[in-house]
Amino acid sequence: DLHSFPTRRSSDLHKVWHPKRLSVLEGRSVLLVDDILTTGATLSTAAEILRENGAGNVYAVALLHTERST
Repeated sequence: DLHSFPTRRSSDLHKVWHPKRLSVLEGRSVLLVDDILTTGATLSTAAEILRENGAGNVYAVALLHTERST
């Protein structure tokens, strides 16, 4: 189901991505860079994981974005 993809992808990312050196994140600002922004699920989940592990501010930038279909 195409509509469940962002949720499934978010869940998958939580299972496989774990910051290694958590002390390095403590209170730091982090910049996430993505090549193409589609739903935003990956950047959103990555930012959530970073904040959960001590990052202060998390910023994100995408080089391109897809248009949403109506």
